[in-house]
Amino acid sequence: MLTWLGIMRDEVKTDLPFPELLRLALLATDVPASGIKNIPVPSVAGSAGGASVVRLLPGAYSLFGRLRAGSLG
Repeated sequence: MLTWLGIMRDEVKTDLPFPELLRLALLATDVPASGIKNIPVPSVAGSAGGASVVRLLPGAYSLFGRLRAGSLG
């Protein structure tokens, strides 16, 4: 978990204080693997200027809508 938090510190921008991140990480260990669902977001890789970017495809917006509605089941 500490390795994961170290990577996250370098790769994720957040205003959460470290103790809160640690609390959330510890809470995540209580989630059973069977309760985790991996759903790829429809997207394509691209670039903008010198940056590597991910462009969302139209299906991504309906996926996020279903997620907000709690209907990904």
